[in-house]
Amino acid sequence: MGGTRKSERLDQLIEDAETAKRCIVGASENDATCLRRAVAAGKLISPFPRLYVRLEYWEKLKRPEQGLHMLRGLQHLHPDWVFAGVSAALAHGLSVSYSMLTPVCVATSYKTHSRNQKGVFRIVVEDEEITTVSGVRATTLEQTVFDCLRILDFPLGLAVADSALRVAHKSRDWLIDKLMGMPQGCKGRDHALATAMMADARAGSGGESIARARMLLLGYEPPDLQVKVQNKVEGGNYYGDFGWRMPDGTLLIGELDGHDKYTDPEMTDGKSVLEVMADERLRESRVSAGQVTVMRFSYKDMTKDARFRLILDTYGVPRATCQHYHDKGKRFVPSLEGTAF
Repeated sequence: MGGTRKSERLDQLIEDAETAKRCIVGASENDATCLRRAVAAGKLISPFPRLYVRLEYWEKLKRPEQGLHMLRGLQHLHPDWVFAGVSAALAHGLSVSYSMLTPVCVATSYKTHSRNQKGVFRIVVEDEEITTVSGVRATTLEQTVFDCLRILDFPLGLAVADSALRVAHKSRDWLIDKLMGMPQGCKGRDHALATAMMADARAGSGGESIARARMLLLGYEPPDLQVKVQNKVEGGNYYGDFGWRMPDGTLLIGELDGHDKYTDPEMTDGKSVLEVMADERLRESRVSAGQVTVMRFSYKDMTKDARFRLILDTYGVPRATCQHYHDKGKRFVPSLEGTAF
């Protein structure tokens, strides 16, 4: 294949992939050679084996979209694959930690069990129902949530459970009922149910779900969510991430600070970082005009037990009189350190 034809073919592969919002894949060995040479020349990068993308295009995508591009690329390579677990959760639009975008999770069965391979983790799902969502084949929402909750630890599982209620516009009872219908002998079923029993659709983000789970694991009272606080100056209401009514009648509001709230255009309404911060200070001054105290903490704060306890205790967050979450077994999961949503 001549140089001009190779260049034209590469341009066509790039255009086809970006139009379909997926990573670039080769249709032949010649394509694969062309793509590898493009990587060596700095024209493309390879975020996953046999998947390619232009760096400039890739960097403009948010992390969830990057994950979906990889799934769609892999589906193009493997039309028979059914994504499961965390990968299916991403396709369903659930809150999945960026640290878990890889390895990719694919459904398999006991009879046709395939071994894990580089970057691919197999989840045994018997008699799975298949749906098409976000352009890929995946397990159903109910099966996906069940598989995530029985594999992930409580904080990361709660983020999936909370977001499932938001996406499905369903109640906690609906989720529990669905999980109760899963096979009783399935490993991790009790753990999944314990997580589902604490799910709340009002959680505003995966980070807020993890923060609430960390509070429960550390022995604090469950907070109320999206707590309304009246703005007595301009009128209207503010909403805090977390809230506790203190013994003296004051309201303690907990706020999780995240990078996105200052930089994500969807959350900043087109304002600069300084403008967002100024709005935040004004908001807190209005909130503090009543019997309200605001406690702020970062994602990094809540990944350190001693640090998070110090913050919660300093502000007087009430300790629980009973254990609200019961986990009969620990689950392997990546460290929270460095995890983001």
